[in-house]
Amino acid sequence: RSAVAIHSKFGHIDKSGQVRTPLTYDFASYYQHGLSMVRMKDKYGFIDTSNRLIIPLIYDEAFPFDRVTTIVERYWLRYELSLDGQAQFVGFSFKLKALFIIAGLLIFIWLSSLVNELSSKFRAKVPRH
Repeated sequence: RSAVAIHSKFGHIDKSGQVRTPLTYDFASYYQHGLSMVRMKDKYGFIDTSNRLIIPLIYDEAFPFDRVTTIVERYWLRYELSLDGQAQFVGFSFKLKALFIIAGLLIFIWLSSLVNELSSKFRAKVPRH
């Protein structure tokens, strides 16, 4: 089966050109390991060749099953997802890591300015001979 799009709606056709998955999705990937990644209303899930939703449309980001597992994200957390829908936490999304870095940098700048301010106040109070 091949993924196709008509008027911005995705589905799948077979080798004869017959529509096998209705053109209802905002995106549909190729089939790999019997599953296709689909997106509706900015959420990703996976369907089988009979168009049954095997893994619900709950993920914010996803990749097709190029291996027997894939990576998905939900609420800025990354999971390794197996073909049976079992998700195991593997880390934070790149967006969340970027926020941690920015927050750390802002805290560092704030602490540096605080140390400079306290240091200049201390120097002002120390008598010079």
